[in-house]
Order: sequence, then structure tokens, then C-alpha cells
Amino acid sequence: MKKKHYLTAGEFSKLHHINKRTLQYYDDICLFSPAYKDEKGYRYYTRTQSPAFEIILAFRELGMPIEEIKTQLKESNVDGFIQFFEENKKNIQKKIAQLTSISQSFEARKRLLELSKQPLNRIEIKYLENSYLYCVPCDSKVDFETNFIEFANIYYQNTNDRIFRWPVGGIISLEEATKKTNRNYLYSFIQNDDEKKSNNLFLEGYYLVCNSLGDDYNLALSYTKMLAYANTHHFELATYGYEIGLNDEVYDPSKNDYLIQILIPMKIT
Repeated sequence: MKKKHYLTAGEFSKLHHINKRTLQYYDDICLFSPAYKDEKGYRYYTRTQSPAFEIILAFRELGMPIEEIKTQLKESNVDGFIQFFEENKKNIQKKIAQLTSISQSFEARKRLLELSKQPLNRIEIKYLENSYLYCVPCDSKVDFETNFIEFANIYYQNTNDRIFRWPVGGIISLEEATKKTNRNYLYSFIQNDDEKKSNNLFLEGYYLVCNSLGDDYNLALSYTKMLAYANTHHFELATYGYEIGLNDEVYDPSKNDYLIQILIPMKIT
């Protein structure tokens, strides 16, 4: 038997970009054995073993238990493998969608945290692109917390997605916005950057923007300043504003103040 037709454990592990100890472990547990062992116990593998080994690595990357992999390799025929691959393809596609959603939500959260570093109560005019929202009407007869819980449940039932991954906010009339207590919102919304999980749009255009502390009193003061600013500069505004939470205790548990970005659409022709 000519060893030149074989790969050493080191060569085989390098070919598959794994640690050599993984080969030893898989041999010890009878999951994947070398094609040949010499009298000194050195392991040798063939190139033709590589496809089977890559299947095992793929199973492990999918999180399959060792015993389940052994059963799959031992008991499945061609039709069994075809069925197995098809079922797992669907699971993988589902996982890809989940990971894509998480990646998008991380990017959205990052943008909000960058905005949270801007000065409080500085009024700016910004041009914003279209973005996707999922909106649910608020019930003025119940409190904010009850509305929010109902919103979370409706969103999950319709999208199978968790709202807390995404920027969350509310839409409020400017009349309600300037109240210092008991403010009633028109809608709760999330900004999820996913057309398939949205039922509304944050419309492209110019907005009057200001960051404020998140209690009713401070928000009312910020709205009052923004309306005065618009009046001084003869800007025409919409009759409502958006409020988006910029931070929460996960980022800095020592802070109790929530930052809210206020955005009021401007009517510019």
C-alpha cells in the first residue's frame, strides 16, 4: 500500500480548514475514520473521503447531535438523503431570513444610538428618505402601556417578528403633543426596514427634527419650541409628529432618561 496516495491527518485537516484534533476526535467516537492507519497508529486519508467529511461538517454547523449524524449516515439511502437535504434547505432559508432580520435591526439600532449623541433640544431641518413602518392605531380609552402590549401582540401575530428588535415610536397630533400630561397617541409603530413586514411608510421629505428627554413634560416643551421655531421662520408643518426612541437601559443602565427624537413633517412645495 503506497502512502503517497494518502493524506496525513495534518494535510487532510488543512485541506478542510479544521483543527487536526477534530479528526482524532471524530475517529475516537466512530463518526469519521481514516482510510488507513499504519502500525504506529498514524492516520491517513484519501481525497475521495472529502465529500463525506464535508457533509459531516455541514451537519455539525447545522447543530445536529453526533448520534443523529451517525444515524443519518448509517441508515439513509439516496432517497433519504434527498428528503433530508430538502427539509434542511427550508430550515436554512428560514435561519438566513432570521439572521438577515437581526442584522438589519442591529444596523437600525446603531443608527439610533449615533443620533442619540446629538445635543438635546437642538432644532434642525433634515431631508429623510422613505422607510418602512408597521403602524397600529392606539386606543385613547386605555393607557400607553396597554396600547403598547396590544401593539406588540398584533405585530408578532402578523409578522412573526419581535418588535423589541426594532426602533419603536408613536405618531401624535401636534395638539396632543404640546400637552404636559396624559398625551394620547394616534398610532404606535416600528421602523423595521422590511417592506414585507410593513403596512405604512415614513415618507420621504423634509422634517423638523429635535432630540428630547422622553417624559411628557420635556416632550411638550420640545414641541412648543419646534412650533415657535417654525412660526418664526414661516414654515408650514403637518398636523402630526413622529417620536422614535433612541436609547434604553441596555446601552447604559446608569441612565434613567430615555431620549426621543421628534420629527415633524414640513410642507415644502
